[in-house]
Amino acid sequence: MYLMVEDNPNCRSDERMFAESGDDRLVLRVMLDMPSGQTGWCDVAGVENDGAFTVAHARQVEDSAAGSAWLVLGGDWGVRLRAANGGAWSLNDPTQWGVPFLVLDHAGAGIQFGETRR
Repeated sequence: MYLMVEDNPNCRSDERMFAESGDDRLVLRVMLDMPSGQTGWCDVAGVENDGAFTVAHARQVEDSAAGSAWLVLGGDWGVRLRAANGGAWSLNDPTQWGVPFLVLDHAGAGIQFGETRR
């Protein structure tokens, strides 16, 4: 899978190649180091190219360092993050931040999954 997110109002650009395996799974929250310096659960959403928010999802990928990992994806503009239960999604909220995608530990301990997507 070739993944490319161009510069946009949510995040900077990034592009990578991943060898994927398994089905997509809905992602509700992820455990991350936040810009504030704290580590905690963060809500996660996808951002489409019109600024609309959508669900985020993850799939397992091969990772050269760990063997396998979870790739968390959003929309065309990447994923948006905020501290858990942080209110409404907004591209203008300074307490929220965007990234093109996340690559997280293969065990999935830092991911709160929803129902499996089909």
